[in-house]
Formats: sequence, C-alpha cells, structure tokens
Amino acid sequence: MNKMLIFLLCVLLVGCAPATPSASLIQTSIAETLVSKPIVASTTLMVDEPAFTATQTRTPRPTNTPRPTATKIPTLTPPPPPAPISLVGSGDDVVEIDKWTEAAILHITHNGGGNFAVWNYGEEGERYDLLVNTIGNYEGTVLIDFLEGEITTMFEISAGGEWTIEVMPLETGYMTFANFPGSYEGGGDDVVWFEATSGIAEFNYSGGGNFAVWGFNNDGRDLLVNEIGPYNGKVLLQKDSYLIIVTAESTWSVEVGE
Repeated sequence: MNKMLIFLLCVLLVGCAPATPSASLIQTSIAETLVSKPIVASTTLMVDEPAFTATQTRTPRPTNTPRPTATKIPTLTPPPPPAPISLVGSGDDVVEIDKWTEAAILHITHNGGGNFAVWNYGEEGERYDLLVNTIGNYEGTVLIDFLEGEITTMFEISAGGEWTIEVMPLETGYMTFANFPGSYEGGGDDVVWFEATSGIAEFNYSGGGNFAVWGFNNDGRDLLVNEIGPYNGKVLLQKDSYLIIVTAESTWSVEVGE
C-alpha cells in the first residue's frame, strides 16, 4: 500500500515539473532577440593622442636685445660768408650796390688831391653816415649797416682822383684782430675785433683833427672818445665789448688791462 502511494506521488511530481528546452529551441530564441533589437552605433570618436615624450626640451631664455643708441643731432654747418664786392672809380660818382642785409666793413682808398668824401644811403634814399671826409690820399676801414634797419644800397663819392671801395662781410677773417688784455696800435680809420670783459682802455693819439672811438657790444654802441687831437685818456669798456671803430687821421694806440 505504501509502495503504491510513493509511486503515485512520483508520477505527480514528474508531471508538474517544467519541460527542459531543447538546444534547437534555445538557438531559435537567440536569433529572434537579435533581430528584434536594433544595433546602435557608438558615437564616441577616437582621437589619436600624441605619443608622450619622456624627455622634454627646455625653451631657451630670450637674449637681451641691446638698447638702440641715440641718434646724434647733426650739427648745422653755417653758410659761408658772402663774397666781397669791389667797386672802382675816379672822381665824383654815385654807385649802387646790391649787398647782403647784415653789417659790412669797407676798405676804402683814394689817390689824388682835394677833398675826398664818401656817404652811404638806404633804399629809400635816406642818408646814413659820412663815412670818410679828408683831404688828399686816404686808406682806411669803416663799418656800415651795423644798426638795425640800415641796409646800404648806394654810395655817393666826392674825389679828386681814383678810388676803390671793397665791401666785405663782418667776419674776423676780413678785419684786424686785437688780443686783449694787451695793447694794439693802428693807423687812421680802423675796425678792430677783440674779445674782452669789462676793463679800462687807455687811448693815445698824437695826430690832429677829430679822434673818435665807438665801442660795440650786444646791447648796442657807446661813444667812448670824441676829441680833437692830440689825445690821451682812459675810458671804461662796457661788459662783453667786442668791436671798436676808430676815426683818426694818423697813428693811434690802445691798451686794455685785466
């Protein structure tokens, strides 16, 4: 009886257990799953990375660029002085001249008897100075156009013989240079260039007629002496005097101290 119950129980258990799928059934199920699910492509991009270099080179430090040197300002070369102008004549005459606007010195000569006189005029006919006024032969140096506004354009000459007028720029190369402090001796009318600070000047003149001395500096001119010769006296030169103009009929001298 017991054996019969055990047999019936085994039959019931076997009937209730699920059936094991066959190999072919498993293969068919896998295939249907692959067909039903779409394949999604990967959107990840693969980028080639540079190979890592174990040894890194050091970037060299930039070299110091030398500072540019300052360009020197070119020195301006002064223009050359104008060329002298020579005038030659005989007897009384009126001579026009086209000269530079700056001052000039005149070297004048006269060979002949009677009165010899020279006047200079401006472009409007204005009379400036009686440059020379003597009797007979003459040789001397005078100054023109030193004062502001004066530009000589004409000479009036009264002469008993031949005469010459050489017009030269007011440059040291065309005039007498006196080394002061010290002494200097001249003869007749003269223009003397020098360099001196203020000091005492002693003039000696042994001739006759008018003896006049003008001193020039950056501030203008000063009448130092105006006497009838003979003359001896001391005068004070103004500071930074650099030019004296002498009117004389014969030799004269000047001595300037420290």
